[in-house]
Amino acid sequence: MALPDPTGFPPGMDAAPEPLSDAMRQQLIEDLDRSRIGFGIAAASTGEAFLRSATCGDEVRVQVSVEDGILVALNWQGHGCTVSTASASALCEVATGMPVAEFHRQFERFSDSVWNGVLPDDDLGDAAVFAGIGRLPLRGGCATLAWRAAAEAVAA
Repeated sequence: MALPDPTGFPPGMDAAPEPLSDAMRQQLIEDLDRSRIGFGIAAASTGEAFLRSATCGDEVRVQVSVEDGILVALNWQGHGCTVSTASASALCEVATGMPVAEFHRQFERFSDSVWNGVLPDDDLGDAAVFAGIGRLPLRGGCATLAWRAAAEAVAA
């Protein structure tokens, strides 16, 4: 029986990954914003939700298609700041193909990371770039806008 790695780090890692610099974090957010993953409204969906931030005016409509308990497609359309559109792209990248129950857990982990800076043990993918952005409450609201809309669309 193999003993666990005493460092607690994944195999092949000698130390915890370095935290992202502010410049690297900004670059990743801008890249997600430009990528517009999932942008555009689909012809058919099983659920849809529209949210507008009363604070800043960002708007997002999220459509989901669920088949046999799996989020087979997520699409969004809207306008807002770089943080809100980048987060919508990250949402579509991370959650497409995920079981609905796992999406709800992922949404909770994402929200916790945004508002409390806590990174979960499992992978948030590119959405991890928003960890701690809620220290600026307006930015936290922008980062979670599409995710909250997706949660409503799944429940619809």
